[in-house]
Amino acid sequence: MKYSDDQLNEAVKIEIFSDDQVNKFREYVKNNDSQVTKFQKVLYYGGGLLIISAMTWLMGTCWVSFGAMGMTVVSAIYFAVFLFAGYVIFFRKNFEIAGGLLFSASIAVIPLFVFSLLKVLDFWPEDWDYNDYYFWTCNFFCVNGSS
Repeated sequence: MKYSDDQLNEAVKIEIFSDDQVNKFREYVKNNDSQVTKFQKVLYYGGGLLIISAMTWLMGTCWVSFGAMGMTVVSAIYFAVFLFAGYVIFFRKNFEIAGGLLFSASIAVIPLFVFSLLKVLDFWPEDWDYNDYYFWTCNFFCVNGSS
């Protein structure tokens, strides 16, 4: 049901609501009114999917060109930048969807960082690549987690 300010003012005049109630209600609506349309949400989530896909899949397939140390630095920078951007947009600008997606993007790069760090520290076999990391972690946690 939609209403206008004139209707609220009229309700105050005929004493259905008090001035204080109407002011509290207006403040509540003002603070909780989302201006994000469904189309904007689709764009937000599509952009978030694009960012996460680009960082994890493309960087994962091209990590050899950066080397293990380069990939560690790049993934750490990705993590820090997206975490900071998510903080600013979520908490300071109050764009919860966009900020949450940037937080998700920072979390999505952690496996790439861990893999490249394992390569730098020589804890990862030389002949295994990034795709083996997901296979190994899934098997390790699924097998060990069920017993």
